[in-house]
Amino acid sequence: MILDVGSAELVDAAGTICQQVRSAGVSPSVVLGVLNGGRVPAEMLARELGSECRCVLHRRKTTGRVKSMAVSAVNRFPVFVGNVARVLEDRALRILSSASTETLQLRRELVDKLSWVQWYDLADKTPVLIVDDAVDSGRTVGEIVLALEHLGVSRSSMRIACVTVTRPDPVVDVDFFYKREVLCRFPWSDDAKSGELDGK
Repeated sequence: MILDVGSAELVDAAGTICQQVRSAGVSPSVVLGVLNGGRVPAEMLARELGSECRCVLHRRKTTGRVKSMAVSAVNRFPVFVGNVARVLEDRALRILSSASTETLQLRRELVDKLSWVQWYDLADKTPVLIVDDAVDSGRTVGEIVLALEHLGVSRSSMRIACVTVTRPDPVVDVDFFYKREVLCRFPWSDDAKSGELDGK
């Protein structure tokens, strides 16, 4: 199943996640969005929670190998063909992920992108809420967690939120989410039709 997420669903997702965050007694000072997909949800959550919003770009190489399947299908065929391509893409990524013996690694380039942490007053700016649109294997967010730990942020002061957790067993625990084991097509997804999110 593919859930098409538009403006109304994003507002609902942000409201649901904010309620979970507040119920857990968490008051994040910083909401860190994972670009590109985590930017809009992070901005919405930061606004609602009264937190500062920052973003970081981090893409793993595995993701880029398979991404073109759904993109090429959606522009030439009916939506259901794009949906089939998206499901096949997810299965291919699962196979690549499960076949990989790669462990979470501290990536120097990611530490450099997060260098603002080194001069940021973390004593007054925790906890940090890391936000992505979707968590699949969890490796992208996991590597961000490792980089933040390397820069002095304690794991206990980090929380992870996303719109959807697409798999039952990501390598990181997601604290707050809107959907579980559901593939979503966001307005910024490569296979989305243009104009699905007003002003974006």
